[in-house]
Amino acid sequence: MGKLAKKTTILFDPEEYERLKRTAQRRGCSVGELIRSTLRENHLLTNPEQRAKATRELAELSLPVGDWEEMEADTIHGAME
Repeated sequence: MGKLAKKTTILFDPEEYERLKRTAQRRGCSVGELIRSTLRENHLLTNPEQRAKATRELAELSLPVGDWEEMEADTIHGAME
């Protein structure tokens, strides 16, 4: 990454900011670096072609999934535990 040259201000709910601080501490970085790396990973390093390729690759996987009703029931059951 090059020299940082642009600045923005983001306001967070106090609870959200505390969660960000704890996550940054666990990863050994600052809150700013946590946010920058998350943005890079999720928005800046991918383009529509990469996302489409990843979607196709996921669709090609043979994953054990049930039908819609079964998956919905599992989700509801899991949320109630």
